[in-house]
Amino acid sequence: MNDIKSKKINWSNIREVHADGSDPNKLFFKYDLSEFDYNILLIRSNTRNSVQTELKPAYSEPIMVPAAKHKDLIDMCRSEVIPSEYHPYFNSLPHHTNVDVSEESDDNLSE
Repeated sequence: MNDIKSKKINWSNIREVHADGSDPNKLFFKYDLSEFDYNILLIRSNTRNSVQTELKPAYSEPIMVPAAKHKDLIDMCRSEVIPSEYHPYFNSLPHHTNVDVSEESDDNLSE
């Protein structure tokens, strides 16, 4: 990669990097802190990270929390493992009401 003067950039020797919000397509850098002027790397504005894509919702409705997990979360709220300021959030989570055997915790597994 080269700077705007077509000099190869020696990344391991860079001592200072500066990015300016007023010029987002340029990266300013110095090899020596005593240098007055910055070297400039021109960053392409059409990199794949700059392409704006429209994100679509992954789900049409909230995901239901399994009943066993919800029970564990509420137990952690009651025992104050989860701070009280978060209790309304956990109490309002949509959840299944029936406990499925496959949802049980790993406590019953032998070691």
